[in-house]
Amino acid sequence: MRLLHLPSLVLSVALLGSTAAIAAPSDQTVQHLTCTKHQNGLRCTIDETQESLMVKSPTADQLERLSDDLIALMFIGLPIALVLVVLWHHKRDVDRVKRVEQLEKIWQQS
Repeated sequence: MRLLHLPSLVLSVALLGSTAAIAAPSDQTVQHLTCTKHQNGLRCTIDETQESLMVKSPTADQLERLSDDLIALMFIGLPIALVLVVLWHHKRDVDRVKRVEQLEKIWQQS
């Protein structure tokens, strides 16, 4: 079985933490969805198999968790990335100074 190519649905599943997965038989290459608005969210039906699934709107708790995760990434990930960039830049500068010194020695010897 393989996953259908549904970027928005996969993205919503990844971001909202839904455990539902969509799979297609390996002999089919493309399945088309027909989606209609429902009172609880969006109802999508796979045309060939008439299977249906519900794509619900994100709840306040899910949006709050997502925003908390993004804020945590910003406050933890950005400083770590900044430190790594500064260390990498410093290493490049040290290597560059060593190469210049070697070139000066070679120039003075000749």
